[in-house]
Amino acid sequence: SFDRGRSLLLAGMLKWRVEGDIKGASGSWQRVLEMGDEHLTPLAACLLGKTDPAVLSASYNLERWDEAGIYLPYTLGMWALINGDTSTSARHLEQVVALRKADTLKERERALLESWAVADLAKLRSGEKKTP
Repeated sequence: SFDRGRSLLLAGMLKWRVEGDIKGASGSWQRVLEMGDEHLTPLAACLLGKTDPAVLSASYNLERWDEAGIYLPYTLGMWALINGDTSTSARHLEQVVALRKADTLKERERALLESWAVADLAKLRSGEKKTP
């Protein structure tokens, strides 16, 4: 189901963000890939390095589902960060924040990925090279 796939995608993101556990994160993303969900599979494939981010960005239909506009740039930002490209990561995370001006919202008003994007940007701007 979509909710299960989204939970697995987020679990992988969290494993990498908090623990730096790329193996554990990849395991979660692989399970999303195997589920074959039309909305989430392309995102998981990018995080696993099976789809080029430029191809994903050009081909991903933001009309797919309500939160696609947040998930796509966050995924691209995470992929860049995993691969050590902090400037590209920051650019994508800024897109997530800019959608609803998440940096001006109260924490409880932000979507999960908006909160993560705000926190990840703060780390990048403070000079930390990667999350965690």
